[in-house]
Amino acid sequence: PLDEPLIAATLKKQLLKTEPGTRSRERNWNAYSALARFAGVELPKDWKQLKGNYKPKPRYIPSDAEILEIWNRLPLGPWKWAFAVFACYGIRSHEIVRLGFEDLPALNVLRDSKTRERLVYPILPEWYELMEIEKINQPKLTSDINCNNGRVATKAFKRLKIGFSPYSLRDGYAIRCAKVNISPAVAARWLGHSLSVHHRSYLRHLDKLDYDEIWRKLSEK
Repeated sequence: PLDEPLIAATLKKQLLKTEPGTRSRERNWNAYSALARFAGVELPKDWKQLKGNYKPKPRYIPSDAEILEIWNRLPLGPWKWAFAVFACYGIRSHEIVRLGFEDLPALNVLRDSKTRERLVYPILPEWYELMEIEKINQPKLTSDINCNNGRVATKAFKRLKIGFSPYSLRDGYAIRCAKVNISPAVAARWLGHSLSVHHRSYLRHLDKLDYDEIWRKLSEK
């Protein structure tokens, strides 16, 4: 609050307005901790315990068959094309309006406030052909703020009753990279994040069936 002093008691009071064990509590704890360090405010001894133990729910990962079924039923238009791009390339939701097409079938994801420019390749080239990615039909999003464009994409998925968010398709792309034996370093580069994030946040979605499939493909060589 702008009318209250920046002291430990104020930060603690604001933090306790969030529910323990929630993403809001964790994000606010991180933000207030950084603010306190910047302002030279000494935090109370119980500050670390107030962070809680937030654990995100496992994200739903659609199968390849489900992705194709959804794509087939979507009405023609920009969001059908966007769905195809999310599925084929695993880009972030806000990146759908930050694309260059001079290297198709590879996409150029243009530099923004989050990542540097990078090339991304479709893991399943047959999807690129089937979903006609080359017939560019980008949604017209005008905001310069990443999170605003990301929210629009998520709302479009809800409106179309897709049943999951664009980030489920991003996770699916990361898993597909592992299944076809693309090295984690290359996959992380295509996805635009660090190798540590790739292992920690994306490959945790692999399960025994995925490992069995990867092993079977190796055994067939």
